Amino acid sequence: MKEQSVVYDDIVNIVTDEDKQITAIEIDTELLNQIKADIMARIGNEFLNIHSLSAEIPLTALFGSTPSVLSEHTIPFLITYTLIANGDTVNQFISRGINQTQHSIVLKMNATAEVFFFGKSEIIPIETIITIAETIIVGRIPEIYAGADDELWPNLIN
Repeated sequence: MKEQSVVYDDIVNIVTDEDKQITAIEIDTELLNQIKADIMARIGNEFLNIHSLSAEIPLTALFGSTPSVLSEHTIPFLITYTLIANGDTVNQFISRGINQTQHSIVLKMNATAEVFFFGKSEIIPIETIITIAETIIVGRIPEIYAGADDELWPNLIN
C-alpha cells in the first residue's frame, strides 16, 4: 500500500449533510478488492519463493541423552509444503469515547499449510489480521450521555 500511496481517503468517502453530520460511509469496493488481491498475491508469491526448507535434527534429539559422540552429528532433512490462503475484508467500528468512533478496514486472512517431512504430513492453520485503513471519526459532543454501564440506566427504568 505504501508503494501505491493508498491512504484512508482513497478507500473511504465520509458523506455529511448540510449540518456536517455523518450520513454515510462509502467504500470504494473496487479499490479495496484490488488491494486485497495484491496482498493475497504477495503472500502467495512469498510462499512460492520458499516452497521447501532444509533443516537438521541433532541425533541427541532422537536418542535423548546419549554419549557426546552423537551430539556433534545431525540428520539433514527437507520440509516441503503446500499453502491454501483466502481472506475477507471486514469493517470494524469501535467506540473510542462519547463522540469518537474508530473505523478500521481489515483483511482477515486464513491459510492452511500442509507440511511434509519424514514421510508424514501435518496441517497447520494460519490466521492473521492486516489493517488496510483506519481513522477516528469525531462527532459532536452530546448534551446528555448514558452508556450501557452508566449508573443513570437503572434510575431511568425505575
